[in-house]
Amino acid sequence: MQKRTIKKIGIIAASVTGGLIVLFFAAGIIIANFYGDEISKLIISEINKNLKTEIKVGKVNFSVFKHFPDASVEFQDVFAKPTKGFNRSEFKGSFRDTLFSAQSLFLQFNILDIFQERYKIKKIHVEKGRMYLLTNSRGKENYHFWESTQSTDTSKFQLCLKKITFTNVKIFYIDNLLHTDLRIHSKKFVLNGDFSSDDYSLSTTGELFADCIMIDNINYVKSSSMSVNLKMNVKNNLFEIQKGSIDVEDFFLDVTGSIKTGKKNNINLQIKGNDIDIQSFLSLLPEKFDAYKNEYQSEGEFYFEANVSGEIDSTQFVHIETKFGIKNASISKNNASLKLKNVSLTGLYSNGEKNSISTTTLLLNQLKFTVGKSKISGNFFMKNPEYPQVEIN
Repeated sequence: MQKRTIKKIGIIAASVTGGLIVLFFAAGIIIANFYGDEISKLIISEINKNLKTEIKVGKVNFSVFKHFPDASVEFQDVFAKPTKGFNRSEFKGSFRDTLFSAQSLFLQFNILDIFQERYKIKKIHVEKGRMYLLTNSRGKENYHFWESTQSTDTSKFQLCLKKITFTNVKIFYIDNLLHTDLRIHSKKFVLNGDFSSDDYSLSTTGELFADCIMIDNINYVKSSSMSVNLKMNVKNNLFEIQKGSIDVEDFFLDVTGSIKTGKKNNINLQIKGNDIDIQSFLSLLPEKFDAYKNEYQSEGEFYFEANVSGEIDSTQFVHIETKFGIKNASISKNNASLKLKNVSLTGLYSNGEKNSISTTTLLLNQLKFTVGKSKISGNFFMKNPEYPQVEIN
């Protein structure tokens, strides 16, 4: 008797659950059919009021299922031109004609907004896209395409962004004024924050693949997987990084500090790396060090603490101060019997008061190593690598 009762309860529960699922899907289909076109037209109309560039869309779909529990308007085959007035003559191909393109771009909002007829866009999800963020040699940018307008409490459309997600999006950032070229592919990268506020907390998580990070024609990161996790406070144009970690091919860095953008761009960053494998570190050095990397083999632990500060512009370099050290290392030259063992040192690097090669200094303290049966120790100092002044003791 008890078994029959339990069986009946199970059948009733399954029936209720199945009924609710059917009801849910039926409600979703009804909402999409009755409200989909109206909602899509309203959102498109409101977006066009704020655009400062031409955007073309292949197809528009409304769904309550694709990003449940949010409803969403999906724009397929999106193409946007650079903003008007941007001088594109310095760029070629897609860089010249495209601001961004995407297979799908979703605007997400609460399903209850449908019944209140007031739509607050809280999430944006971009899938399979490309973004070309350019700055020409005069400092003019191509990506300021959104003209903010003051939303009222009675407005039917509000941009209240809390989350932006990039899935399989390639980002090209080229700044001809600062001689910077970044090409990054986001497998899945997420930004969380109250983007409609002037003062908010921002966090980033996700996996990236860097094709190149080039500054002044030197490629610092080539074909490397990265994960970036940052927590920061944003107030107007000031980004204060409270806690940050960057992992480049198992090369872990801790990052804190601040970045300020505007008419003048300033940075003050502290970057730390501990217990780093020397060979892993050397593999990430710019291409101009390839000859050294191919000729020598190194093992051991490396650590450093760097401070990068100053104004970023085309006329001067930022100030760099670095403390570093090597422990339990060995260095050998390929096809040679000479090998340095038990290498240890502490060091200081600075690009000096003028932030240039002429004022750059390198100090190696407590340098110790073993060659064969001989133990060697001393200190090394160098100033101005272009015309070196060297002291050894």
